Amino acid sequence: ANSLEAWASRGILQPIAPTTATGFIEYGPGGLLSLPAATNVVPDVQGHVCDGSNWWPATTAHTTVTANVAPPVALPAELQKAGLTTCVSMANDGIADTPETHTLSLTAGLDHVTSVYVLASTLGGALSIKAETGHEFIVAPVAVANSAWVRYSVYSPTAAGETTLHLHFAFAGGTASTVYLTGCGVVQEWGTYASPFFCGATHDCAFTGTAWASSSTRTATNLTYTPGASISAAAGTIAVGVTCLHPLPDMHWRYLINTNARGVSLAIYNGGSMGVDLNATAAVVNGSAFFGGSNSYASSGYPMNVVARWTAASTLDFNANGIDWTQAAHAITPTAPTTITVGTQENASRPCAAYFRSLFISPANKSAEFVSGVQSSGGGEEDDAMRLIRDGLMAVGDFYAPLVHDLTAYRRIA
Repeated sequence: ANSLEAWASRGILQPIAPTTATGFIEYGPGGLLSLPAATNVVPDVQGHVCDGSNWWPATTAHTTVTANVAPPVALPAELQKAGLTTCVSMANDGIADTPETHTLSLTAGLDHVTSVYVLASTLGGALSIKAETGHEFIVAPVAVANSAWVRYSVYSPTAAGETTLHLHFAFAGGTASTVYLTGCGVVQEWGTYASPFFCGATHDCAFTGTAWASSSTRTATNLTYTPGASISAAAGTIAVGVTCLHPLPDMHWRYLINTNARGVSLAIYNGGSMGVDLNATAAVVNGSAFFGGSNSYASSGYPMNVVARWTAASTLDFNANGIDWTQAAHAITPTAPTTITVGTQENASRPCAAYFRSLFISPANKSAEFVSGVQSSGGGEEDDAMRLIRDGLMAVGDFYAPLVHDLTAYRRIA
């Protein structure tokens, strides 16, 4: 049979388990989803209680708010996977009205993303869902009725002194409206994007108190391999498929692939450029060598296949989606790499929320033919490694982790 497991049983590949695999671990269409730590401060994400005391609004003179409603349309798969089964109903009688939620406490100085799933079965006048933190911003301008759940979200920087948040559900009136809401999140995390919905019932997450009545935490993905002789300071190649979820929040680096002490790092920086760096730390006496460039695809949710190649005190180059950016000369020997981390710097810092697939590592500065072979792959398929072996491009000692359905990696040994 043509599978990695079969090739391992034939003595061609050696299975390798990760050294560390903790925190949030999930697979999606782009491979392994790596996410930073986050807190969803909404205590009742699906509407078990609607009396204004915990989160959801109480009934007003013109809007009847009902808890624990069976969804009239099946909930999206991501909500079902998170254990959600109910929603909130708001029935407005056609007179302008603005039910308000209970007020939540935010951590001072942390920005946040507010999101909610909305099904507007009948809409007699526009519904504007607004968040109030001292200044007001629009979460969802619902202008027309729809027959499917829609997730609305907005990023909000927190100004000085803004430590509370509540939502306004502003019905414009006109004729009667009935809308359903669930999967609410006010998430404080490192990013301007709405990462996939989570609550305490989501795998690898937890409620901070009573289930379905307290905030929720998600632990950062922390995935590290010890590739042994598959990686070297003298020369090497790292190739990986990556799809970033959304644009990045600031000018700081976000790490895609990183060896110990940042000896070799693939990263996104300045909000969208991408590159490879050797010894990216002032603590390293022999300085730093960097090569990369601007690429608008790097942080826009566009699938990227990237390849970094280096030879100590000689050359460094970077290829992204077949674009071979000009090679750079340098005088750096990287800190001897012993571990490799996916999605973050060591200890889950400076994370890049992204999907990862088809991670290749080699102790050799691979040929241009290898780069072309990687770029011609679909990414994330088991036959990527077998095709490279067949074509003589994956040599004995090279390392490969599919990252599409489990965390097992393989080293070619014959």
